Amino acid sequence: MFQFIHALSPLDSQAELIALLEKTYPNHYFIVLVNDKVAQHTFHQHDFKLEVLISSPSHQFTVTDENKTIVMQAFMEPVVVQISQQHTEVLWFSKDILKQHSQDIDMRALLHRDFAFWLAILCVLAVLVSWLSAWYFLKPIKSLSRAFRRIESGNYRTQVEHISNDEFAVLITRFNQMAAELAKTTAQRDQLTADLAHELRAPLTSLRARIEAIQDGILPAESDQFNTLIGQTVSLDKLIEDLHALSSGKVSLTALDIQLLQPANLIRDLCEIYRPLVEQKGMTLFCNCTDNRKVMLDAQRLNQVLLNLIENAIKYAAQGGEIRLIVEPQGTQLCIHVIDKGPGVDPNRIEDIFNRYYREPGQQDTKGQGLGLDICARLTRQMDGNIGVNSKSNEGACFTLTFTALEGP
Repeated sequence: MFQFIHALSPLDSQAELIALLEKTYPNHYFIVLVNDKVAQHTFHQHDFKLEVLISSPSHQFTVTDENKTIVMQAFMEPVVVQISQQHTEVLWFSKDILKQHSQDIDMRALLHRDFAFWLAILCVLAVLVSWLSAWYFLKPIKSLSRAFRRIESGNYRTQVEHISNDEFAVLITRFNQMAAELAKTTAQRDQLTADLAHELRAPLTSLRARIEAIQDGILPAESDQFNTLIGQTVSLDKLIEDLHALSSGKVSLTALDIQLLQPANLIRDLCEIYRPLVEQKGMTLFCNCTDNRKVMLDAQRLNQVLLNLIENAIKYAAQGGEIRLIVEPQGTQLCIHVIDKGPGVDPNRIEDIFNRYYREPGQQDTKGQGLGLDICARLTRQMDGNIGVNSKSNEGACFTLTFTALEGP
């Protein structure tokens, strides 16, 4: 281009020069200088500004955009052309520079839009992840909070489900174990409370019957009678100790007081004590003890078992009937029988009568909670004995306690 312009023949006007250059080199901008001043140029871009600094031997020209950012800056020695016998200088630069700059601007705008779009997407994702994380961490906490409220209201069977294996799962597992222990302890305490309330009834009834008999003159007001009453208060004191242990947070009865005893003597004394009560109900109490061997027993607990069986016999036997207590040997075993002439037990239900709260069909209206035989079975097992029943419907029942005798007959 330099050689082309330099070799031009003298021209008549600047317009002729500009037209010739634009036709020959359409991809360039041209600047015409006369007397070191810009006389004419082909740079007509509203978004850009052209500045020319005249110097020697080269001229500097700068192109800036609307933000005054330099798009192009160059030094060029002008080419001299003769126009109407006047020295005219020509400068030029490529249009591709502005095109490239425009493309760069467009690219930056596109990148800005894309950046804004993806930033918005990331913000939405961040909010979603934060919400999911909060839900994930708060869900077990809320479940535990609801479970604690149920525990506070007395529902100790509350359990919290978990499917993860993180620290929350360990915490929930510990909570479930705690709730299970609370439920177990509460159930045992409720059971013992019901048992003790049930067991208090028999000695209190006997005391009342004996005191009324003394008051009515049926029994003499002698020291033997008062000694018997004192002995019965000892049984009550034992039950009160159990209640005290229960109120102190324990869930088991006081320890058994196992001693080497003669059940025959205990049963003879028991018959003497409770005969007035049985006779007051219009029944007869017989005692037949033919086995005087000794057994390792807790006298108080054995009395509890026999009182329950006698109380059941009084409750279900017909008026005018009889209740028999028999102690007899059976090999190495000592057997204690409590026999009544009541309605008996359905043979098909014998296995169920020692279950807690069991009531015979047709006897749901009978006074009681169905605890007595369950208590008898548990106390007998605690003393290493067995309890069973032999009965037929409408032919009475025979309850048998068996213990291992430690001495020969």
